[in-house]
Amino acid sequence: MITRSVALMLLMSFMLAACSPAPDPDEPRPGAEPPASGLQSLPAVGDSVMVQVPERHPWEIIHIAGFELPPGARRPTLTLDAETAEASGFAGVNRFTGSYELGAQQLAFGALASTRMAGPPEAMAMEQIYLEGLSRIDGWQLREDRLELLAEGQPLFLFRPRAD
Repeated sequence: MITRSVALMLLMSFMLAACSPAPDPDEPRPGAEPPASGLQSLPAVGDSVMVQVPERHPWEIIHIAGFELPPGARRPTLTLDAETAEASGFAGVNRFTGSYELGAQQLAFGALASTRMAGPPEAMAMEQIYLEGLSRIDGWQLREDRLELLAEGQPLFLFRPRAD
């Protein structure tokens, strides 16, 4: 009979514990440190802790290795969207879009699609060199506020942040 009473009391204790509200995860437990208040802010852009990535803003080309940019021509641009892993921009006459993969020092573009408008021969030549060059890119590096895209370790394109 005593074992039956003990078993009944244990069963009632378990039932009462199951019905009690769950502890609030935000409430400090006795002996525990209180949680940090709020979210920590990200470092400012100029902060030396900030990780530099080429996905921070749109870029405008200032140099193509082995090619003289036509005077007065609209410069090709590049935007890398970290959320969608989509590259897009202006190639010299037409706009383009496609996928990309970015690593610590690696960068590779997938197939790029572009519009099909015709333009002046110099701009069309620049566009062809630019789009073909993007397919050869395998690396990147930032130097101050300049982005270099590399092919086999050699700088192929040099960009500056695009002023909007």
